Amino acid sequence: MSGCLNSIQNITVNKLAQGVAFFNERPNGFMSNCGEKFRTSVEICEVRVMGCEQNKYSFGCSDECSSKCKDKHCDVFNGSCIYGCSDPSDVSLSCGACDKGTYDFNGRCEPCGHCKEDKKCDKETGRCFSGCKENWKEDICEECVDGYYDQNCSTECGYCREGFCDKYNGSCLSGCKLNWKEPLCQECMDGFYDQNCSTQCGNCREGFCSKKDGSCLKGCKTNWKEPLCEDNGFTDGFMNVSLQTVSFSMMHHGVMVWGAINQNFKSSWIILRDTLTSRRYIDKVLRPELLPLIRRHQTVNNPLTFQQDNARSHTARITMDFLNVNRVNILEFPARSPVLNPIEHVWDELGRRLKRRQRQPASVPDLAQALQEE
Repeated sequence: MSGCLNSIQNITVNKLAQGVAFFNERPNGFMSNCGEKFRTSVEICEVRVMGCEQNKYSFGCSDECSSKCKDKHCDVFNGSCIYGCSDPSDVSLSCGACDKGTYDFNGRCEPCGHCKEDKKCDKETGRCFSGCKENWKEDICEECVDGYYDQNCSTECGYCREGFCDKYNGSCLSGCKLNWKEPLCQECMDGFYDQNCSTQCGNCREGFCSKKDGSCLKGCKTNWKEPLCEDNGFTDGFMNVSLQTVSFSMMHHGVMVWGAINQNFKSSWIILRDTLTSRRYIDKVLRPELLPLIRRHQTVNNPLTFQQDNARSHTARITMDFLNVNRVNILEFPARSPVLNPIEHVWDELGRRLKRRQRQPASVPDLAQALQEE
């Protein structure tokens, strides 16, 4: 520090304050070129405090002290009767000056909380005489009870991992329970639904499912059952059909078996002993068995779809023309498709049962009879 200051200065501090503190100490490293540096000092000759008039208070001195304050003299900052009350028996800072619907809080008159039935509160303590409105915390009713939030304490906290939510904005400070969406934890994360967000969406075609009931809004992927798209293999309106050769090893003979399954019904076994041409397929299987089966079970609201493998007799033009003329819905899929026809499980089980029979079929008629029994 260097240079010479005026010996007398007026310093105005334009700041609202409750006191003045002055420290006349020479800071470390202080140097001065003015006169004898070791005798250089600073003194306060006069302090002038400028405030409100005796009966005024607040910033700008715009509010008037209560007449219940002694000599109408109050704290210049908050208007409390710090110098006493007109009534010598009243020792409160507000001197009973708070109006109805307010109470004395550290010398300030604050509005009553959310009292039940809009009743008033105690002027000294703020306690609601009639108790609090729903979800407000006793006894001054200015804060939500645990588990609720918003300005009216009317919204319940979400599924917070631990504890309760913030009483102002509802956010879960500890995060959400499993599969609930932050920060409010009131909605399932994408891909989950039900009231506990514990069930995963099914095989929806696009996007995710409804978080309320799990239904896929844009439908299911192929061969999954609407609306949840959770039942696999085939739908109510999906008929799986296959032609299979079942043989026994000793005599190396076999028969061909046709069958169809659906979630709600099944066909009879049709046993064919001759080579299956397209014409025989139509005359022995499609016309006598498939068409009546479809007519019995198909409805406007539940159309059936016919799935068959790509055997030559199945895909021949004469076969396809017959199915088209009779308005049979056909599921088309490429040859050597990796999609497994669910009826293959039926054939596998049928073969296992035949092998477990105590008396193995010894001829083609025996095999046909065994198939019917199984």
